[in-house]
Amino acid sequence: MTVNTIEQLVEDTLHGRRMASKTGSCLVANEAGLELLHCESNVSRELENAIRQIDTALREGSATIGQFAGLDYVIGGYLVNAARHDSERAIEFMKTLCPVLLREFIANIPVFFRKMESGYNFGVAPPKDYVEFAEDETDSEDSAIAEAAQRVVSRMSR
Repeated sequence: MTVNTIEQLVEDTLHGRRMASKTGSCLVANEAGLELLHCESNVSRELENAIRQIDTALREGSATIGQFAGLDYVIGGYLVNAARHDSERAIEFMKTLCPVLLREFIANIPVFFRKMESGYNFGVAPPKDYVEFAEDETDSEDSAIAEAAQRVVSRMSR
């Protein structure tokens, strides 16, 4: 995938530009986000660049989390992609995020690493360091981060 292709995929994902529903279903999926989640090549750096822009906008107050319809998919795409290629880098990256975005990252860990009958929902087991990071954040001074981390630890330990 080229950088331009990844950037377009991230934009489509963030802004819900490629939504679709399966025939006979009322559920709607972010097709671009699903494509991002299944990307096998290492696109962590490109995703970090996009996430940094969101982080900057949130810090400056020029955006809110709710403005990004597909943010969960971008977060999931990053977490899953980094789990395949360099989860330690992902932990260091998450530590740089503003509290509201960090909370979203932590809260999404069990969503994208759900154990199913046939393995994990996106084919990747949660890296041990993601769970350890959540455990560390249960003591966060930010109550929203601590609560999200506690939910992750409880869900991932089942």
